[in-house]
Amino acid sequence: MNGVSNRVPINYTAANVGVLTPPDKLYRYSGLSDSEMEKSFREMDGDINRRQKRITFESRKKTPILVKLIVGIAGIVALWKGGKYVLKK
Repeated sequence: MNGVSNRVPINYTAANVGVLTPPDKLYRYSGLSDSEMEKSFREMDGDINRRQKRITFESRKKTPILVKLIVGIAGIVALWKGGKYVLKK
């Protein structure tokens, strides 16, 4: 049985998408004064920095033994080939 005859034709009509209109001005929350907002921002920023200092798992990761082994063997082979090349000249 040929599967090509069972295909449904593709409809290439334009998609019904609405028009996005940007806002006239930026919304500003007027419940807090400038000094209160600044204090809240500094407190939030300090919390984020403290948490980032605690979560440094990338620096604690150890290189896998297999990677060290492969790099070591490649280095030994390179030194061996380089030494043979230098001694031939």
